[in-house]
Amino acid sequence: ADKPEARQQGLAAAAQSLRTAADLAGKMAGTDPDAKTRRAEMLLELADTFLIAKQPRDAAGTYEAVWNEKLLPARGEEILQRMIAAFHLAGDLPASETRIAEFKQKFPQSTLTPLVMFRGAENAFARAEALRKQNNPEAKKAFAEAAKKYEEVVAKFPEFERSGRARFGMGLCHVAVEDWEKAATTMEAIAATDRNGDLSTVPYVLADCLIRTAPAKAEDALQDNMLREKLTTAAGLLDSFVAANPKAAETPDALLKLGYCYKRLGVQLAPGNERNEAFNKARGTYERLQKEFATSPLFGAASLERAKVMALQGDKGGATNALRGFAVDSVLQKTPIAPLACVTLATLLREQNQFPPAIQVMAEARQKFEGALNADPERKDWVALLRYHHGVALFEGGKVKEAREVFDQAVQA
Repeated sequence: ADKPEARQQGLAAAAQSLRTAADLAGKMAGTDPDAKTRRAEMLLELADTFLIAKQPRDAAGTYEAVWNEKLLPARGEEILQRMIAAFHLAGDLPASETRIAEFKQKFPQSTLTPLVMFRGAENAFARAEALRKQNNPEAKKAFAEAAKKYEEVVAKFPEFERSGRARFGMGLCHVAVEDWEKAATTMEAIAATDRNGDLSTVPYVLADCLIRTAPAKAEDALQDNMLREKLTTAAGLLDSFVAANPKAAETPDALLKLGYCYKRLGVQLAPGNERNEAFNKARGTYERLQKEFATSPLFGAASLERAKVMALQGDKGGATNALRGFAVDSVLQKTPIAPLACVTLATLLREQNQFPPAIQVMAEARQKFEGALNADPERKDWVALLRYHHGVALFEGGKVKEAREVFDQAVQA
C-alpha cells in the first residue's frame, strides 16, 4: 500500500502468470480431464486480479469469457455478479444493466441479490451524474430514480453489508436535487461505526446539509435553539472529519465550513467568554487552513473570513490591514473571492467614516475585476455588486452626482 508502483508491478506479474497458466491448461484439455476446470478457475482468478489492479474492462471481458463458455456452472451466480460489478466500474452501464436483468431471471432467490440490486442503484446514480454534468433537465428525475433504487436495497436488506453505502448514495441523490432535509435525515441513519473507508466523507456531507438547513436568522427562541443545535452538531462532525482525514481533498472546505459554524455561533451568543471563545476558534480554524493549505483555491476565502472574524472581535484596524492584502498581494488578488474582499474592505472603511479610501478601493476593484467578471457566467452578477457598493461609498462620501451615475450602471448590470 505504501509502494503503489511496486504493487501494480506485482499485480501485472501475477496476471501474466495466470494468463500463461490458463493458456497451458487450455492446451492440455484434450488429454487431461481436469485441465478445463483448472483453466476456468485460473481465468476467474485472473479477472479478480484485473479488478484489484483497477482494470475493470479487462476483468469484465474475462468474467464474460468464463460465463459464456459455461466453464464453471456451479459458480454461475458468483461469476455473473462479479461481471455486473466489473462492467459498472468500467463505465459500461448498459452491459451491466443487461447482466443485472439476466441475473434476476436466472437466480431470483440468490443470496447475492443485494449486491446486484446495489450495483443497479450505482448504475442509476452514475447515469444521473452524467446527465447533471451535461445540464440535462432529466437529471433531477434520474436522481429520484436512483434514490428509489438505493431505498429499495435498504428496505429489503437492512442487514446488507453495504446498506450504509446505499444510504449514502441515497443521501447524495437528495443532495444533488438540493433536498437538504431529506439528505440529512438519510445520512444521520448511517451508523457512526460505518463512517470510514468509502464512507469517511459522511460527516462532511452531513455537516454541509445541517448548515444549509439552519435558519438564516434566529427571530425567536425556537429558531435560536435550532440554529445553535444544527451549527454545534455540524461543527462536531466537521471537527471529527478533519481529525480523521487531515490530508483529504475535502479537508480545506471542511475547515472553511467549520470556521463558518464557529463564527455564526459567536454571532448568536451574548458578549462574554463563550462568544470570544467561538470567535477565537473560528479565527484559528481559518488560520489553520491558510497555513496547511496555502495553495488551495480556498486560501482567499479563508483570508476573507478571518478578516471578518477580526472585525467581529472589535479589531477593525487588523481586519482592514488583512483585507488590504487583496489589493496589493499578488496571490490574494488572483483568488476568486478577491472582488468580494474589496467590497468587505470598503464596507469596513465606511463604518469608520473613511469614505475617500472606500471610494478608491471600489474604483480600483471595478477597474481590476469587472472585465474578468463579465466573462465569467458564474460571477457575472458580481459586477452589479461592485457598482452598487461603489455607488454607496460615493453617496455616503457626499458625491451624490457621481453616486447616481454609478447606481445607474449597477441597474444596467
